[in-house]
Amino acid sequence: MSGTHRIDVRRWRDALRDAVELPIATRGVLYVLAQWMSTDGSDAFPARKRLAACCWISESAIDRHLATAIRAGYLQRTGDGHRGHVAVHAATIPTYRWDNDADKIRTLDSASVVTRYAELARHSQRDSASSVTRKRVTSDAPTSSTTSYKHLAASKEAGSSLRDERDEDELEDEDQERANDEELEDAYEWIEAELGGFDGIEESTVNGMLASGVNRRTILNTINKARSPVS
Repeated sequence: MSGTHRIDVRRWRDALRDAVELPIATRGVLYVLAQWMSTDGSDAFPARKRLAACCWISESAIDRHLATAIRAGYLQRTGDGHRGHVAVHAATIPTYRWDNDADKIRTLDSASVVTRYAELARHSQRDSASSVTRKRVTSDAPTSSTTSYKHLAASKEAGSSLRDERDEDELEDEDQERANDEELEDAYEWIEAELGGFDGIEESTVNGMLASGVNRRTILNTINKARSPVS
């Protein structure tokens, strides 16, 4: 896939830890998805319902997070889904994260984070706008096989008025998503500090539960309980 590097699942998880240009909820879904990957980061195609249940979110939300990861270069679709399973995915990292000379994953600097976050936001806005426009035109489309120029003019006018409303809604959504990401980051750091760090499995659990909206205190108690020796 152009613009990305295939990578084994362990290094991919390390790269995700520093992928601050991705929403933390998306990273949480990817951490959970890694449980179904081969060691070379390929062949992940869990049942959609099971993946959604593990992340405590809806199936449509799973699709959105996977699409975000693909756009950002952290996931590659390698095959179609079947019988309730998500499409087959493989772990990748974007070219800007890879140092060819040192054969290692680069850490993002602050300027790179801002640039990549802005690019992802633009893609999300464009996709959202296209989706709204398609739905509007489809629902109002004339039934006659002959194109109605009057209808096209009316649709264009309606689309213009919707654009202003959509821009405001999208700005509000972006602000809310940014606030949610900051809250999740804060919760993640608090849990990590309280636990004195955690291993990979615990990290996947924390990310998945945070992405699902579980209270930070509940997550802390869950990990502590799992650590307690069985008497």
